[in-house]
Amino acid sequence: MAGRNCPWFYAFYSSGCSQCRYVRPAMARLAVEYGGAVHLELVDVETPRGRTLRQQLGVRCVPALVAAGPDGLPQQPPLCGWARYELWSQYVGAAMAGSGCSLVPRDKEDR
Repeated sequence: MAGRNCPWFYAFYSSGCSQCRYVRPAMARLAVEYGGAVHLELVDVETPRGRTLRQQLGVRCVPALVAAGPDGLPQQPPLCGWARYELWSQYVGAAMAGSGCSLVPRDKEDR
């Protein structure tokens, strides 16, 4: 499991957003890639909690992925506009490295 200093990743989506249909598959692939070693959460911006988190983390578009530190503040700007797995995987890797977390995706463990 991820350490206490490792970021939490929030994927923001809306039911009325055509690009948001790719959020769940991208998050599912990230969960498999990192083997549950990162904190991933889907956030519907149309819920009260989603609106609060969206404002707190500075998310201005959907879909979006954002890394938040243990203090609940964003660690880097949100990745907005696309829910492409490749982009999200790079974002997660950069945020993990930037926070000092040393996780190796499962597909790179044997290399």
